[in-house]
Amino acid sequence: MKKGFTLIELLIVVVIVGILVTTALPRYRAALERGRAQEVISNLKEASDAINLQYVRHENQYPQNWAGVINANVTPATNFEDGVANFTKSRYFSAPRLGDMNVPGCQQVISSVRNGNDYTLLACNNDGMLDYIQCNPLGGMQFLCDWIGFEITQGGYRMYMRQNN
Repeated sequence: MKKGFTLIELLIVVVIVGILVTTALPRYRAALERGRAQEVISNLKEASDAINLQYVRHENQYPQNWAGVINANVTPATNFEDGVANFTKSRYFSAPRLGDMNVPGCQQVISSVRNGNDYTLLACNNDGMLDYIQCNPLGGMQFLCDWIGFEITQGGYRMYMRQNN
């Protein structure tokens, strides 16, 4: 009676392990990216809450002189006149910035860029509420927006925040 494994048995085990690794690795990478994006999504929501509070305090109008109030040099807290938006310092994204982008249909836009310029996440605020967060892939990186859970709609990769959208 022989002891040990034959070369065929070992080869079969190696092939099975290789198949398992190749199917699990993309899911692992997607889960990592989803976790990294959740951090900046939370920051965008916090910044949106702060500017939407100011919208209400200024009689349902966004102040006109806010461009550059949120900038990459101000973390973890950013002052909005009376209110404060507290951000988690991110290793993978820039700090949220107010008014860097012009998006049709958005009164106020807050954006954050993924290190390496893979994609940009932006929050669209209208009438004192956060409408949606949008993922703008750069350089053919659309799969990253899929990985982090954004659905493609007629306006791009979006995650809607209002119930009526």
